[in-house]
Order: sequence, then structure tokens, then C-alpha cells
Amino acid sequence: MSGFLRWPSIRLQDAPDLLHTRFGEDAGGQPDVFVHERHAPFGVTGQSRLRNVAVLGGSLGGFINGALLDSYGWQAMFLVGGCLPLAAAALLALALPESLRFLLSHGAPASRIAAIVRRIRPDLAGAQCFTADEERAQGAPLLHLFTEGRFRTTLLLWVSFFMAFGILGIAVVWTPVLMRGGGLAPALAGTALGVHGVGALIGMASAGRLMERFGAVPVLVPALLLGAVATGSLGYAASSLAAVSTVLFLVGLFVGLGASGSIALAASLYPTAVRSSGVGVAMAMGRFGQVLAPLFATAALAMEWSGAQLFVAFGLAPVLAALAVLLLKPAALHRGIAPEPAA
Repeated sequence: MSGFLRWPSIRLQDAPDLLHTRFGEDAGGQPDVFVHERHAPFGVTGQSRLRNVAVLGGSLGGFINGALLDSYGWQAMFLVGGCLPLAAAALLALALPESLRFLLSHGAPASRIAAIVRRIRPDLAGAQCFTADEERAQGAPLLHLFTEGRFRTTLLLWVSFFMAFGILGIAVVWTPVLMRGGGLAPALAGTALGVHGVGALIGMASAGRLMERFGAVPVLVPALLLGAVATGSLGYAASSLAAVSTVLFLVGLFVGLGASGSIALAASLYPTAVRSSGVGVAMAMGRFGQVLAPLFATAALAMEWSGAQLFVAFGLAPVLAALAVLLLKPAALHRGIAPEPAA
């Protein structure tokens, strides 16, 4: 859907048309999230690496869009951007196996499970019986996000996703506006956003390994606090390409690490039976943050806030995300993804 609905954007004439097509594009969600959260054997590091591929695409897209804008006009960005998701969807449909735990919890035939096991562990090719260590959830999966002691965990994860992804979204959406106000050419925004993507790539590449070594809370809380400092500095850097690129790199690095780590944290806190629902709803809250952040920015500018004041206010969001992650420490300890306190 996302790929098909990018093509009509080539013929956009006014703001309502843009809103309609953007709604359709975003209705496709973030399939990479559901792909790697379904495949629990990848672990925290594997999930982080898979998400890095998506971030790498976003980073390259920033540089490519700048070149397309200069050479072929803005329509070329939507044309290329429509083709690539369709190619990715075809590749996933042909090559991606289903999650083993999902198949086991839903009573799939042993032959189908064995075929996937042989691809992952050839040494287990002769196995005939497969079991999962988690039970299938009965009833509506969304209700299980608030039962069995998960109510507090779910709400705190929502806060973390809402704040972290809202900042990543506002950094991308409002950077061209800030740069234009600072006297920089619109095409340079592609370069700055490409650098932002590189920072996010590095941060997300580090998240899984750091969380496995040091635990979720000791990694995510400092990263989000440093991301808050970088976000608050963004409004002061808009008049220089070098300055705005540096600050965007840091926002991508630290907030991206926090956001990616939050996804891995959510996947680890929920059992397999409700993992996709838990991570999916949390990602929806992240999207909601990306919706409300620009609305807040528009209202603030209508009240004659400066760009510097606006991003100082936005700098509070990663602080709230860090607080939410800190309050998740008991749940992380229970699931074995935070270091035990010293005796």
C-alpha cells in the first residue's frame, strides 16, 4: 500500500491531496518492526541489526533525495520512493519464513516447522518434535497487554515510544523549515537529513550489543538524556549546514539508540503470544507522537516562539522517555534483560 500510494503524490496540487496520500502511505505501518519482533530467535542484537538495514535505507534516501531534487524535481522522489517498497514487499513474500514460536503456538504442521528449522540449524534436520516455552494467549491479544501485571509496563513503554519517535519525526519534518529560516537552500536539507540517518544508523547498530552487555536501563537512559541535550541545541544550529548536520547526527545517534533500544526492550518484556500486539501498539504510540509533535510545533510558532525555544521544549521529550525506561527496570530485571544489583 505504501508503495502504490506514493505514485499519486507526483500529481499533487494542494495540501488536502497531500494529507490524503500521506495518510495512505503511513497506513502501511512499519513492517520491519513486525518482521523482526516475530522472529524472536534473532535476539536483541539480531533485531537491532535488522532495523539498521531500514535506517541505512533512510540515511541513503536523504542523500539520494537531495540529488533527485536538484536534477529531476520533487516528483522523482515519490516515483523512486514508490518502486522500492514494492520491490521489498515482493522479496519478503518470497523469501521470509514465519516465526517458529508463532507457528508452534498456533499448532502449525510439524513438516512446515521442520523445513524452517533445517534452514536455521542444519544439525537438527532429523528432529521430529518441536515445543515452545510460552503458551498461546486466549482471547483478544490487546487485552493481554494490560493483564498479568503488564498494565504499568505497557503504559511506560508507550511513553518511551511516544517521546522518542516523536523527536525523531520532528527532527526530520522541521529541519528543512529551520534551515530555510536560517537562510540555507532547501536542497541542503537532504544532506543534513542524510547525516541524521547516519547517526541513527550508528546508534541503532550499537543498541543491541550494548543492551546485551550492560542491560537495557544503563544504556537507554544515558542515551536518551544525551539526546535531550542534542535536541535542545537544534534550534541554535539552523544557520550553518555544518552545525545543523552535527547536531542532527547527535540527535540520530542518541535518540535513535534510545528508540531502537525501546523496540528491543518491548519485544523482550512481552511473551511471544502478545509480542507483535505489544510492539505494534507501542509503535502506533510512536506514530502518534510523530503526529502530535508537528501540531505542537505549529501551535508554538503561532504563539511566536522562536525555533530555539521550540526545540528546547522538545528537549524535554527524551528526558520523559528516559524516566519511563528507568521506571521499567523492575520489569526488565524480572525478564532477565537488566543487570542484577550488586549484593
